[in-house]
Amino acid sequence: MGRDAGGRLRGQTVLVTRSHDQAAELVALLETEGATVRLFPTIEVLPAQDPRPLEDALRRLDTFRWLVLTSPNGVGAVQQRLADLGKGALDLARLRVAAVGPGTARALRAWGVEPDLVPERFETAYLAEALAGQGIEGEAILVARSPLGSPELVTRLRAAGARVTEVEAYRVATPREEGGEPPEKVREALDRGELGWVTLTSPSTATGLVERLGGWRKEWSGRARVACIGPVTARRCRELGLPVDVEAPVSSVRGLVDAMARAASMGKGGENG
Repeated sequence: MGRDAGGRLRGQTVLVTRSHDQAAELVALLETEGATVRLFPTIEVLPAQDPRPLEDALRRLDTFRWLVLTSPNGVGAVQQRLADLGKGALDLARLRVAAVGPGTARALRAWGVEPDLVPERFETAYLAEALAGQGIEGEAILVARSPLGSPELVTRLRAAGARVTEVEAYRVATPREEGGEPPEKVREALDRGELGWVTLTSPSTATGLVERLGGWRKEWSGRARVACIGPVTARRCRELGLPVDVEAPVSSVRGLVDAMARAASMGKGGENG
């Protein structure tokens, strides 16, 4: 993909591992900063294996006080399933809705739902803390997300006395083929030092990266910088043996790009490509 003439990441090549459906915002921000982007989706978002638990929960929305959504994918899944049931955004009017961060909040607003709670830090642990601060003891909370979500959210909510129903809204898998560059081309680019950055925006993108590449070679760590959107993704990287060169202090796509740009300005991500 093309690059801007200027920008804080001018002359640097960045591998984007988000699914095609969600890559556009990150790609646009990187290109605005002058980077050349190469696409290598390492996750594929699929419908829930069994849609019935989510459907059952949505049929009895009036029994819940809160709906908690932790990604735009979750928003889309709930929106679609409600539509299948002949319902819509207005059916959430009696609920309070919590979103983990700006991307999720933006997806809700595009649907016509104003989130009641977005934590100051865009991580599930802070979402749980913010919800606990609302006085949730004894209240029924519906959490609709991927089965790969951190168990910390539900554990903390239950510790605060909430009655939590967690349902699978969608699932994430490593794609066999989803466009972008084939694994052999990415391995060659890493071998040749053609990639300055690898971006990871969730624990599942980190897992998918290792699975699609067939592992992470030690020599790649000296050639490409790995940038993580936040601490949860960084923790998964370390578990997988991936380096963490940049961890965004603000867990958002904008925060990730800003963190990369700051690192580049300090000489931690030289020109390449």
